[in-house]
Amino acid sequence: MRDCPEKYGARLIFLRHGDLHAGLVKHLGATEGLPVKFNLETDVTELDCEEGTLTTSDGTIFKKDLIIVANGLGVRSDLRPK
Repeated sequence: MRDCPEKYGARLIFLRHGDLHAGLVKHLGATEGLPVKFNLETDVTELDCEEGTLTTSDGTIFKKDLIIVANGLGVRSDLRPK
């Protein structure tokens, strides 16, 4: 993020949820290997950034290379990284 001003002309970048989702679908859908799965309906109750795991409200634990959790503006969440 340190190179944001040089790369994008601003200190921060804000994206609409739909734009972020569309960009992820476009780019990740074009990757080789295992297919990418989007889950937009699951409540995440725990997140461990160091281990790359998240726990859902039904107790399922997922370990992934990349986890994106996005609530959007005005959404209050008690989810905090361990």
